[in-house]
Amino acid sequence: MIRNDHAEAKEQLAKLEQEQKPLALLKWKENDDNTVTISGIKDKSVETLYIPNYIKGKQVISLWSHDFQNGVFKGCINLKEIHLPDSLKSIGGYVFEGCSSLVEIHLPDSLKSIGRYAFKGCSSLVKTHLPVSLKSIDEGTFANCTNLKEIHLSNSLQSIGDGAFASCTSLNEIYLPDSLQYIGTCVFYNCKNLKRIYISSENYEKFVDRFPKTAQFKKPCFS
Repeated sequence: MIRNDHAEAKEQLAKLEQEQKPLALLKWKENDDNTVTISGIKDKSVETLYIPNYIKGKQVISLWSHDFQNGVFKGCINLKEIHLPDSLKSIGGYVFEGCSSLVEIHLPDSLKSIGRYAFKGCSSLVKTHLPVSLKSIDEGTFANCTNLKEIHLSNSLQSIGDGAFASCTSLNEIYLPDSLQYIGTCVFYNCKNLKRIYISSENYEKFVDRFPKTAQFKKPCFS
């Protein structure tokens, strides 16, 4: 029993240390509704980062900085892995711009919005999955993600902004859900390897002028 209690205490201490460690790295501010916004990072050389659900008992709901020139993690060129909190509701503009070592990111089901150019220039990003809670992709969100090969768009997505996937030169196919109501201009600009677009006949007629001329169009298949 003593041995088990010791092991449990050690495990709780390790968990506490994991939750406390980011507090020395992160900049944050408390919001009027008793929540927390992550607004910056003190050490841009960090390679891995864990963002807890709570800071000082307050839920972390957003990543945002009013200074777009120095977005929250903008220019963290060594950042390879980041754990986002399950409580996260919004990612502001330019937040991960230029995080050129980031390979994959899991976006939580709580996420409702991603700002413009949020992942621009994440040139090592290979794949990501957009949650059902996300209704729109803003302007330039994944622009210049030159290694992006796989992106899953949910069946609740309604809008894709201008240049959202511009210069995603490794993207060779994409499924566009029937829920789409708007596709901006130059969404797939310079996506020179995009060969297959899965889209309904109705949306093809509506958005045909938005696609690369080299792409082949296929109706979505459901198992």
